[in-house]
Amino acid sequence: MTETADVMGMNFALDEELEDKFLNWLDEQNKLIVEEQQKSEEFNETQKSIQQKTLDSGSPMPIYDINSGYYSISFTPVAWGNRIFVHNHFTGKSFKLFDYEDFQEAVAKTNDEQKESPTL
Repeated sequence: MTETADVMGMNFALDEELEDKFLNWLDEQNKLIVEEQQKSEEFNETQKSIQQKTLDSGSPMPIYDINSGYYSISFTPVAWGNRIFVHNHFTGKSFKLFDYEDFQEAVAKTNDEQKESPTL
């Protein structure tokens, strides 16, 4: 049985928009991984059949070690908020979910909305 640690610490979460952005990118990466794994002789036919079904459903799922995972999401606290990136350990690619440019756009949008709203 695998034991887990009850570790207290910081909590980070993605809002709905960032989660959608993340999941879309992850599906793109997973498709590439699954297509490569389908060509591999490392996996048996049952594994490949299950993988093919996930690929056909539009939600490809690679075979990976559950003890190490296959992607990481980093939340880097900075003065203006958090830089948020995801890194895929199979493809070696990283993807920006939120960075300073996104923060500036969000602030500008909020300022525009405040200018447009009627004052009391």
